[in-house]
Amino acid sequence: SACTFAAAAFEPGPSSEITASSGAYASANAAPSVGVSFSGLILGGAQGGDYTLSSSTISSVTAGKIDPKVLVATLVGTPEKTYDGTTVASLTTGNYQLTGVVGSDSVLLNDPTTGVYANAAVGQNKVVTVAGLALSGTAANNYTVKTTVTGNVGKIDPRPGVAGGTGGTSVNPWVARWLHLNQP
Repeated sequence: SACTFAAAAFEPGPSSEITASSGAYASANAAPSVGVSFSGLILGGAQGGDYTLSSSTISSVTAGKIDPKVLVATLVGTPEKTYDGTTVASLTTGNYQLTGVVGSDSVLLNDPTTGVYANAAVGQNKVVTVAGLALSGTAANNYTVKTTVTGNVGKIDPRPGVAGGTGGTSVNPWVARWLHLNQP
């Protein structure tokens, strides 16, 4: 990433610059204020020869900043239930996928067990929304994740014995027979 150096009596511009051949943070962990050091500093540009450096290294205990990496949580699989008139969705650990973790970092998603269907109607590929996502693990502070995830993964099956399968009233067998017998 880009680095800015400030030096007394030095005016960086289009014809002068300071570059470093290497740099390192004091820690690999995300933090708003991290030690950083650079070595192999050289003056460059058309006016670089007008200045001298007292050292080819520079360091600061607070000048560096490492932002937490954004992870992506997605819903997978098919949270499924039989129609019950509610929008409550039941989920398991298998309904979540977390991507973006670096190497063997220990980062876990809390995998909430309930979510919400967009509506209570019977159907497939229904929108399910889960709130309250959070990270844990020894490297969790190096990452962030959105606290809500939504996906078209839900399924609500018709309830057996229900007219139309959408939560209507049960059809009385005598009424069904009467309707059948009285059709033209």
